[in-house]
Amino acid sequence: LVEAFRATLEEVTRADILLEVVDLADPRAHEHRRTVQTVLDELGAGHKPRIVALNKADRAEASIEAQASVVGRADRYVVRVSALTGQGIEKMQEQMSAALAELWLEVRLILPYSAGELLARVRERGAVTFEYRDEDVLVEGRVPPVDPRGINPPSPVTPTPTAPIKNSTATAASPQALHRLWCAGAIGHCIGSS
Repeated sequence: LVEAFRATLEEVTRADILLEVVDLADPRAHEHRRTVQTVLDELGAGHKPRIVALNKADRAEASIEAQASVVGRADRYVVRVSALTGQGIEKMQEQMSAALAELWLEVRLILPYSAGELLARVRERGAVTFEYRDEDVLVEGRVPPVDPRGINPPSPVTPTPTAPIKNSTATAASPQALHRLWCAGAIGHCIGSS
């Protein structure tokens, strides 16, 4: 069964976060979670941030004891939900927002005016401020995560680094930082590019 869905499952490698829905009423839920983790590890996505949604929380057999057997120490975002009643859905959305927000990167860059297209994309996709100076633009703020395949911006831009990007090994002058800024949430423009 897992092999039949492998191509579909490989989509998780492009996801920023994962939502793992667990049937809390299933006595074998712990075993199913182990299988999911094994498959994710095989795909290279086992390390991705994840929200664990414990579904069927409205049922009597979905007890706290059942939850304790399913949730592990590494599970940072866990929420009890009911797809039937809607219980916990708002909390799950809040946790998804929190997990995504943690992936955003702090940036402080100096870019030349010739990087106008890059500046526009950063303004559109990031939460940044611009300080327009005589010969360049100081960009400070946060940008969302992007496709990790290392696709370069379409035109070369050489920013002047002012500080390393926090939460990353890339510096402002590296191709990874340029790619992150170029895509800055516009994944559709990056996927399939070369």
